Amino acid sequence: MGILAALMARNLSNQGQLVDVSMQDVMYFHNVPAMNAKITGSKSLFAQSGKTEEETQELRKRGIVFWNCYKTLDGFVAVVALTEKQWERFMKVIGREDLLKNPKFSNVLSRFSHSDEIRPIVEEWTGKRTKSEIVKILDDVKVPAGEVKDLDDVINDPQLQARNMFYKVKDKYQGELIVPGMPIKFSGAPEEISLAYPSLGEHNEEVYTQILEMTKNEIFELKKEGVI
Repeated sequence: MGILAALMARNLSNQGQLVDVSMQDVMYFHNVPAMNAKITGSKSLFAQSGKTEEETQELRKRGIVFWNCYKTLDGFVAVVALTEKQWERFMKVIGREDLLKNPKFSNVLSRFSHSDEIRPIVEEWTGKRTKSEIVKILDDVKVPAGEVKDLDDVINDPQLQARNMFYKVKDKYQGELIVPGMPIKFSGAPEEISLAYPSLGEHNEEVYTQILEMTKNEIFELKKEGVI
């Protein structure tokens, strides 16, 4: 979409521009359930997804041991030990080199089949440490890991702030809101969000009269007939 927009702009201005898209920006922009929970004051996102907390925890348990989230002292951390080298470094850093010789965990397929057995072993190690501590340890041995953040953590994320992914706008029903910035950025276009999302039908009158050039009598007749 960003490339097409830039091409359209080039056709009009004869000028090219840089299209900048960050995966993190896009993920935040599309995290609608979390944003809804924040706006409505919900303390939990489980209601937004239609699942209880217990059901959500059960889904986590069904994950695969080399690509999953694990409980820590202050929340959860995501760890990806997909390759054999990553798995070997992961087991060494948690002090369980003995598992490397265990046939149950000798390759990806066997680890997948015995995920339930090793998950408590991993969480015995992660459960004694904080998210940031674990990420630092695993980063040092080149095992991909990241903190699982709630929306408050995300809103205070310095990278997202630096990329202008938060804008304060005033909504006539909710008051001041924080809305996401544009995840597709253009070097030749200003980036600014000053208005909240319109409510349903908020601009109908403008569309009918200014764009469709309908008269008030025509609009009245359509309303009376239930067309609009």
